[in-house]
Amino acid sequence: MQEEKEAKVVMLRNGENVSVSCWNVDLPGLAMMLGVFAGTVATEAIKRGMSVDDVKDAMLDIFLASTARLDERAVEEIINGNTVL
Repeated sequence: MQEEKEAKVVMLRNGENVSVSCWNVDLPGLAMMLGVFAGTVATEAIKRGMSVDDVKDAMLDIFLASTARLDERAVEEIINGNTVL
């Protein structure tokens, strides 16, 4: 059995800009890490006093905003390596 490599996602914020770098990450692994990160964000929001409904609304708003530009033209650009959403 082949040993599984460590997968890593690093996010850096500099003012209004966020950069993301990934190493050894496949799609299922990335989805798992995204789920854990989303859970961490939700947990922190609850700890800071947000209601459950407000947290759910905010998480949905984040998802919808991150995919709002996703259309056939954007898909072509992504496939051609010209853009990221």
